[in-house]
Amino acid sequence: MQMDVLDRNGRLVTRFVVDVDPAEAKAALGMLSALKLRVDKWQPKTRYNRAELALKWSSIARLGQDIKDIELARNMNLESRVFDSDGYTLRQGKMTDPYTGKPLVFNQVNNKNDRQIDLDHVVALADAFVSGGYRWTQGGYSWTNLYNDPGNLLAVATQTNQQKGSKHAGLWLPRPEFCRRFVIMQIQIKSRYHLSVTESEAATMVRILS
Repeated sequence: MQMDVLDRNGRLVTRFVVDVDPAEAKAALGMLSALKLRVDKWQPKTRYNRAELALKWSSIARLGQDIKDIELARNMNLESRVFDSDGYTLRQGKMTDPYTGKPLVFNQVNNKNDRQIDLDHVVALADAFVSGGYRWTQGGYSWTNLYNDPGNLLAVATQTNQQKGSKHAGLWLPRPEFCRRFVIMQIQIKSRYHLSVTESEAATMVRILS
C-alpha cells in the first residue's frame, strides 16, 4: 500500500510506500550501523527547552502558506480535499492516521486548524536534541531544517501525537503494519542530521527490520 500526495507544484507523487521490501530494509540497517550509539539514560548537560530554540514554520512566499499548512494538505486523500477560493488553503479533507490506521476528518473552522489532527515530527524534537541537536545553534540552520523537513512530518491524530510524545522507536511504535516504515523514516532522519541512537532503540530497529 502506498500513500500518494501532490507535491508543491501540484504533481502527483508517492509520499511513501507503507510496505517495505527487503532491499530497503537492508539499506536502512546499513544506515543504522553507521549511527553513533549512546547509552540509554545519557543526557546532555544542557537541558531541552523548546521555546529557546525559536522554531517556526518556513513559509512559501509564492503560495502565502507555511510548511505546516502545505504538509497537512499533502497528507489528505486527494479526492477528499476542499480548498478555499485561493486554491491553497485547506478547508476540509479526509485521511487515515498512519500510526493507528483510523480514519480522520479535517475541518477548518473560523480560520483555525482542526485540533483533532496535528503534524508529528517522526523524530521528535526533544529526542533530536538529546541525540545531538544540543550542539546545534538555537534557531540555526540545522534546527530550522529538521523542524520543516517533509521527511520528518506526518499528519496524525492529535491524541496519537501526544501519546508518542518525544519517544524514539525503542519506547514507542505505531501499529504493526506501519512499524517498519516508521523505523526506516527515523533512521533516515537520524542519518541525515547525524543524530545518535540509544542501545535499546537500535536493538528495536534491528528487530523490526530483520
